[in-house]
This record gives sequence, C-alpha cells and structure tokens, in this order.
Amino acid sequence: MMTERLKDLKRGAKKEKIKIAKNFLKDGIPIEVISKNTGLNIEELEELNKEA
Repeated sequence: MMTERLKDLKRGAKKEKIKIAKNFLKDGIPIEVISKNTGLNIEELEELNKEA
C-alpha cells in the first residue's frame, strides 16, 4: 500500500513541476534555467515548449 501512495505522490510532484515549467516557458525563462530548477530534462522542456 505504501508503495502505491509513494508512486501517487511522485506523479503529483512531476505534474506540479510540469505546470511550473510551462509558466516559466511562457515568461521566457531559458530552458536550461528551468531544467536546473525543476529537475526536468531539456528534452521534456523542449516538448512542453512546442505545446505552449
């Protein structure tokens, strides 16, 4: 049971990082800076940037 809860928490944290990254991208923050501060990799951020 605890492992499932932990997985849910990690998924939620990832979703929040993505939400924050999208806002940073909209504000023109460089991808490298966003990656450094969110832990998301450059490839993920480039894909998000295409969607924005």
